[in-house]
Amino acid sequence: MNIVGENRWWQRLLYFYLPLGIFVVLLLFPFYWMLIVSFRPDKDLLNTERNPFLPNLLQRTDGFPWFEFDSAGVTLRHYRFLFNDTDFVRWLQNSIIVTVGATALALACSVFIGYALGRFRFRGGTIMGQPSSSPTWFHRRCFSSPWPRSSRASGSTTAIGRSS
Repeated sequence: MNIVGENRWWQRLLYFYLPLGIFVVLLLFPFYWMLIVSFRPDKDLLNTERNPFLPNLLQRTDGFPWFEFDSAGVTLRHYRFLFNDTDFVRWLQNSIIVTVGATALALACSVFIGYALGRFRFRGGTIMGQPSSSPTWFHRRCFSSPWPRSSRASGSTTAIGRSS
């Protein structure tokens, strides 16, 4: 007898944790790459003799992957240039102001428009309200479809190969 939600550890590993791990690695890799490249000196950026995926702190010149702090292999020059020689702080401040302002404006407009479309009856209100509510309607229909009930009734198997 199969209990709802029963699964083996290898099923959790194969169908949940492995795809989740791949997704997390692919999602975080650009941030990792930006971080390690930001600490490299200019001469090491195009050096083909070093492993580009490891930080310079983990690479030794004799080929062994032990920790060795190589002061010539790590630099803060790029950060000094960013904060001292450019207007980065001003650019960041402007970006934050524009982002917060656009979010507040969109939220305020959508609250008032949603109230008007839901509360008042006027000509064209249904036609204007349908495009804004259709994404919600579509997802609700997809997740509450009768497919699981119909597959159990027909005796078909589920995605993990067991009979429903």
